[in-house]
Amino acid sequence: VCNTAHILYERWARNAPIPTLHIIDETVRTALADGARRATALISASLARSNLYVERAQALGLACANPAPGQQPIVDGLISAIKVSGELDMTQGRAARELLATLKSQGIDTVIAGCTELSMLESTCRDAGVHFVDSNAALARAALNRLGLPPERLVASPPVHRV
Repeated sequence: VCNTAHILYERWARNAPIPTLHIIDETVRTALADGARRATALISASLARSNLYVERAQALGLACANPAPGQQPIVDGLISAIKVSGELDMTQGRAARELLATLKSQGIDTVIAGCTELSMLESTCRDAGVHFVDSNAALARAALNRLGLPPERLVASPPVHRV
């Protein structure tokens, strides 16, 4: 499921024949349940322009910011690299680590992977000392919960790559 597609959520979910979970809301709820106080959502430029993550997070009680204008090109580059090759090279890995260090120095305690390609940043966030919330996993857990299934049914993630 694409986080950016949720810009149109109200349009396509309104008359859906089945209940449709909102990936941003479920991700923010997961962040809150995990103790997040100040978060930044690493998201596509389109989603950042819409300000949807910030609005939904604030509505649910989480202080959240989009990447700063100078940070968004870094996030876009990470997303593009992962889409193309499935990994980050040394330069991109360094950029990710520097971005996370900057976010932590700004008081961010939680990074939300608000783009499904960014799941691989989990260990890098942990190494940087910031909590990581994966929108893919948050949505999967919410779906299992909605179905009345235990979270253990969630399939294990692929190996985490260090960047």
